[in-house]
Amino acid sequence: MSRRTQEDLNALHEGREIYYDAVGQEALRRSGKSPQLKGIVHEVLFRDQQNCAANGLLSGNVTQLTKRPTARGVDLVTVDKNGHVAGRYQLKDCTSVSGIGKTLSQVRRGKYHSAKMLGTEETTRAFDAARKVGDKTMRSTGISSNRTGRIADNVGAQSRDAGTTWNNFKDIQSCAASNAAFSAAASCLSSAVSNYDRYKKGELSAGEYAAEVASDSATSAVRSAATTAAALTLKEGGKALGRSVGSESLKRLAGSNAATAAAFAVAEIGMDAVDLARGKISGGEFAKNAMGSAGGAAGGLGGAAGGAALGTMICPVVGTAIGGAIGGVVGGIGGRSILKSIGSLVFD
Repeated sequence: MSRRTQEDLNALHEGREIYYDAVGQEALRRSGKSPQLKGIVHEVLFRDQQNCAANGLLSGNVTQLTKRPTARGVDLVTVDKNGHVAGRYQLKDCTSVSGIGKTLSQVRRGKYHSAKMLGTEETTRAFDAARKVGDKTMRSTGISSNRTGRIADNVGAQSRDAGTTWNNFKDIQSCAASNAAFSAAASCLSSAVSNYDRYKKGELSAGEYAAEVASDSATSAVRSAATTAAALTLKEGGKALGRSVGSESLKRLAGSNAATAAAFAVAEIGMDAVDLARGKISGGEFAKNAMGSAGGAAGGLGGAAGGAALGTMICPVVGTAIGGAIGGVVGGIGGRSILKSIGSLVFD
């Protein structure tokens, strides 16, 4: 597996977290630091999920949040290309016994009769366990309450409790695992292609070819998981420091996309420091890679801002968050490439 492939994968993982940062900011603008902030995060994530799905793109349907976050009975609507309402949705993100009981009471009074009920993975499981025959059903959005809670906590939600930090780390573990799986698949394909000529020329036996591909895939998975876990743990540490010193501005900074870019850069540099200590890379390579990581952070941050602005102009419904994520990835790759080129002139 090439260094470049792993760096591009890290940029994708960073872009995903930048997207979550943008979702949190949109939810904050919509509802403020209310106890329901994680519920608004859930709604924004579901909206983007629907609008980016293949059936949504092909049909021309657009899913939108209702104009008021306090609208009764309906949180989102899907409008078809002719302007007709094609779907109404009520989303739930509450896992406590009291919260599920309140939802069931509202359902039995017919409050949500005109909308499809959707919940986070955890909410849906709890609701299904409590509902009786004849009660309205709830379908899962496939989004975790740990994810919505961490995103809300990043932007300063006021509903923080004793379990928030633990749930945040469970979501970090989930992010690391999914990034590892994606990197393993991507690296498997990349390695299979790059090593195929060596196999065809007889430089590698079939077993050696398979072993090379498997090794590259496993290495990429481990590095992606470690980088993601380290970067997101650094963000959690920054938020914890802000809480301990009572600094609201530090907490907000630690949960921002600036912190995301910096945390991924520090995590990458840390991984390279381990390789340097083990003698796998030289001091010059370490310095060059560190410059690349710094350039990726700066480029990712600038690209996220530019992408968000451009995305908002092109598609105001979902463009801000998604444009920011794409801009972050492109800017990160570009910034890394520029500074690594400069580093090569100095250290090679």
